[in-house]
Amino acid sequence: MEIRDRILRTMKELAAKKGFRAVTMTELAAASGVSKRTLYRHFRSKSELVELVVDGLLADVERRVKEIVTGAATPPEKLRGVMRVVVEEASRFTGPRDFSDLERHYPQLWDKIDRLRSDRIKHLKQVYLDGCNLGYFRDVNPDVLLAGYLGSLRGVINPNFLSNNALSLEQALNTLLDIFLNGILERS
Repeated sequence: MEIRDRILRTMKELAAKKGFRAVTMTELAAASGVSKRTLYRHFRSKSELVELVVDGLLADVERRVKEIVTGAATPPEKLRGVMRVVVEEASRFTGPRDFSDLERHYPQLWDKIDRLRSDRIKHLKQVYLDGCNLGYFRDVNPDVLLAGYLGSLRGVINPNFLSNNALSLEQALNTLLDIFLNGILERS
């Protein structure tokens, strides 16, 4: 394995345990089996490392989501699949503390994650429209539905909300998906 890849993998592992902010370059160098000098030969800064780790995560999510959206599953299964991918990938190393780290200390990365959420809505819009055509979903204004969903994601999947309500990312996403797919009315 190339040194650069080993360092990135180690950063991802350490961030999973401690959060991005808590990982020091000295600790990363030792855990990667390289000197700090070698570390800085491959990466300009810790910020660059964090950005590359987050970019890798986002690329994995994007690839898996495209596979699901273009697959043969039903539209409700596709929506669940997309949410499952987001939960699996993000929860590997992000808890409320890590989201807080990103939002506070790496705002450009938080903005990138938010843009990805917005872009993901385009995928979900087509899944929703397909679901309407196939009779799975009620026909409502898709732009209002998806803007509401994106607004809900931004409100619920944020550091303060998750930690203030003692929710995991998975719990929050599953509840949100349940509300959007099944509503809040009791079935009679």
